[in-house]
Amino acid sequence: MAYSEKWFSNRPAPNRALRIFCFPFAGGGGKTYLGWQSHFPEAVDIVPVQLPGRENRLGEAPFHSMSALVEALLPVFRPHLEKPFAFFGHSMGAKVAFELALALEDLRLPGPRCLFLS
Repeated sequence: MAYSEKWFSNRPAPNRALRIFCFPFAGGGGKTYLGWQSHFPEAVDIVPVQLPGRENRLGEAPFHSMSALVEALLPVFRPHLEKPFAFFGHSMGAKVAFELALALEDLRLPGPRCLFLS
């Protein structure tokens, strides 16, 4: 399994016009968003983010620091910044999406076209 594959509940599709990376609530997993794909046009790719300590990563220690989590996510997301993307985050996932967007901006890397927070 490639490094970034364990972070996503499904592999980002290379031929879609827009990716929406979905960050789950505290204690929730990426599978929460797997059914969303059927509600979007074919050109949109829903990519659920799978954090350590949840679902298939239950055996991994969860992060206890937002800055450490964002630092771990940066190299995971770098290969996926070449296409337009957006972030969606719910509850704690909203904070993760927001902090990751800020970190990308600080590093002058491409950021999300849109940031959806709930």
